[in-house]
Amino acid sequence: VWLFQEGTFTKQLISPTKNELWMRLLIMGLITLFGVHYIDSNRRKEILAMLRGVLDGLDAAVYVADMQTYKLPFINAYLRKVFGEVEGKICWQVLQSNQSGPCSFCTNEKLLTPEGKPAGVYSWEFQNTVTGRWYDVRDRAIPWIDGRMVRLEIATDITERKKSEEKLKLFSTAVEEALDAIQIVGLDGRIIYSNKALERIYGFTPEEYKGRHV
Repeated sequence: VWLFQEGTFTKQLISPTKNELWMRLLIMGLITLFGVHYIDSNRRKEILAMLRGVLDGLDAAVYVADMQTYKLPFINAYLRKVFGEVEGKICWQVLQSNQSGPCSFCTNEKLLTPEGKPAGVYSWEFQNTVTGRWYDVRDRAIPWIDGRMVRLEIATDITERKKSEEKLKLFSTAVEEALDAIQIVGLDGRIIYSNKALERIYGFTPEEYKGRHV
């Protein structure tokens, strides 16, 4: 029922964002597999093998962690390649480093309502403490086969994007602080950007230049 709260699920199927639809379809698959008890054991094994094959083929980290014990009942091939066979172990002990207990940045509290119901997808960016890689993360609480609540996480590597952003930030700082006057002008002849040197030379602030014709 919580998948359809406030009509968001229907809306996302009609005009979804890429990450939201991905997350919702994955959740539906997991709930179908682990939450439907009338599927016979042989058929369940077939579906599990198919679903694991799909998740193992994703170029993203996918895992499920018990929200009470922090044990990992499921990890995909992406994580096994990086961390080894850690399924069944405690997430903060094997997926992070230098942790003496549950991570201070754990999203568990953000995933449930005060009534203990799933609160929806929580999106954040995080640098893994073991690999140093940056990830765009989508977390959500879902019910497991035995009724316990677990955290489903899908994390996509954005390290190269973060490096590009840092380079752009450094470049922007260099331009802004340059002693030479630097100005960016659009094809229509209107000023898009001016650095501080232009203000020192001509007296106009960058805001006063913006939008004016050269």
